[in-house]
Amino acid sequence: LDVNEFCLRYPEVEIDFDEPIVEDETDQTVHSKDRAMVRVRLKVKRGAGTAKSPCCWRLPSEKHENWSVILGDADRDLVLDCKRLTPSMADSDGNYSVDLHFWAPVPGKYNYVVHALVDCYLGCDRYKTMKVNILAPAEPEELPVY
Repeated sequence: LDVNEFCLRYPEVEIDFDEPIVEDETDQTVHSKDRAMVRVRLKVKRGAGTAKSPCCWRLPSEKHENWSVILGDADRDLVLDCKRLTPSMADSDGNYSVDLHFWAPVPGKYNYVVHALVDCYLGCDRYKTMKVNILAPAEPEELPVY
């Protein structure tokens, strides 16, 4: 094994995400009992190789690099959503974009964590915290009387 080759193929990962929103509503702020969505982007950079050619020379068969993106509530030890990303889901630059969903809890401020875990390398996992403010439930709109 060439140490230089391994170092070039070792991925550098950056996690980026948007604020949680509620899809398909005019008011996209997150209220209690809403189904919210967070768009997470993984920017994976490496000096050489691709997700289809990780440096796993001890494995007996061909291995592709797979990522797991997990949204969790650190204070309550709760996993809210988890998605597995395969190399076919990456864009032309090798970056990923995934939507994670969760049901908004009671109103308050929460510390959520987005984890990015890879199955080919040790020490490459990353996480980033996100502060989420859940508002009180929105009052239902009055229905028209016919």
